[in-house]
Amino acid sequence: MINTNAYFYTAYGLSIQSPIPLPEFVSGGSAPADVTLRFGRVVLPGNKNGQWRYLCGSDAGVFLFWDDIGAFQVSPDGTQVTIDPALDAELRAIRLAISGPVLGVLLHQRGLDVFHAGAVALDSGAVAFMAHKGFGKSTMVAAMHAYGCPLIADDMVTVEYAAGGATVRPGFPQLKLWPESVAVLGESAEDLPELRANLEKRARRVRQNFAARPLPLQAVFLLEFGDELSIEPASTKEAWVKIMPHWYGALAEGELLKVLGLERQLRACAALARHVPVYTLTRPESLDALPDVVNAVMDFAAAPPVVASPAAC
Repeated sequence: MINTNAYFYTAYGLSIQSPIPLPEFVSGGSAPADVTLRFGRVVLPGNKNGQWRYLCGSDAGVFLFWDDIGAFQVSPDGTQVTIDPALDAELRAIRLAISGPVLGVLLHQRGLDVFHAGAVALDSGAVAFMAHKGFGKSTMVAAMHAYGCPLIADDMVTVEYAAGGATVRPGFPQLKLWPESVAVLGESAEDLPELRANLEKRARRVRQNFAARPLPLQAVFLLEFGDELSIEPASTKEAWVKIMPHWYGALAEGELLKVLGLERQLRACAALARHVPVYTLTRPESLDALPDVVNAVMDFAAAPPVVASPAAC
């Protein structure tokens, strides 16, 4: 697996040099890259005590380990990633780790606020969708994309702030979908590759309609299930509380939170709740309701209600 090849990509506005192909990302760029991935030995600090997954931090950066994938070390400034693969690690699994948790940590190390969310582009800017596992976040993003909205990111959304408000960066053109979600979108799961062995979730590459530049974030929708379809505004305080579990560092049963810090989580979630209107989007659990949900979001975005400023509680 170890070789001297160099592949260049872009994701989240960063140029990335990698020793292995990463077809999930957009090809392009050249040395010197913003981020360099390399193979090397990773010595884990502390004691993983036989755990199948181990996440920790030190002055040397953030360390991520899976017993069937290997160890990764992300430098403190988010410019270097060292990959130490397990003996029989599957290449797909290594790529999945790089494009997921490793990249999420790297973006945090570079000072970005990162959320477990998906986003698409509308005429007015970007809208993001957050949901707990199994509540259809990626399915909602895929349905919006099928409607014609350019994909910005699936699974990981970065937020930055300037005088003009909040902006999100385009991630990379891939959706992660369960077979039943693929089917409701009119495609066959058998035609899409599994993300890794023994995982039914599929990788759906987006060939067209992918956002090319950062966009202003106009709204965040928190997805919930209910009998009736509705969109209701959340106060800043309510939004802050509901956003907290979707900060990327809160994943992995809280293991990352120990590394990245509760203070960072509180600041990131408070900033998002202050700067961007947050809504609770309740809809039926049946995937048959997806077209109605998409239409409701499009109609809502075209004429959002006049509500109090996000800064009001």
